[in-house]
Amino acid sequence: MPDKLIYDRTAADVARVNELMRKVRAGSATDAEREEWLGGGMKGAWNASDLNRINDWLAYLTDFLEAQGYSAAVFLRHTPWTKADFPTRNDIDRIRRNVEALQNCFFALPDWREIVYNGTMNFDQANVLEWDLGRIEIWLQELVKAASIRQANTLFMQAGGVFNA
Repeated sequence: MPDKLIYDRTAADVARVNELMRKVRAGSATDAEREEWLGGGMKGAWNASDLNRINDWLAYLTDFLEAQGYSAAVFLRHTPWTKADFPTRNDIDRIRRNVEALQNCFFALPDWREIVYNGTMNFDQANVLEWDLGRIEIWLQELVKAASIRQANTLFMQAGGVFNA
């Protein structure tokens, strides 16, 4: 299973990134702040690790859906994102379309958050993408569980002499 999804980014997370960026550029960051900045794990900035996590989840959920007999038109990035890569609007919109394609291939989810195509990416929009991936996974697990229960019930009923299709 891919790394844990992140969908709890806040304005304070973004403010922290901006504060550290300002300090690093000014040369006034402490060693701990430079380490925090260079660690790449700040929720207020969308970086290569976030993009790779989303791509990994897209691949995981695409495979999961296919194993259940569903097919989604998902176009994955086949090379990992690096710190040197800068995602274009087309890259971000492809990610958005991929998340929507996963949801659209089987049924509308009740706790789905709307994906916005507006030429920008902010912490709310990043949260939505990862939230939606997480909801797809939860609902797929429920679907598999329900199918297993249904199949087990069918077999039990057949063993008792009653056919339940």
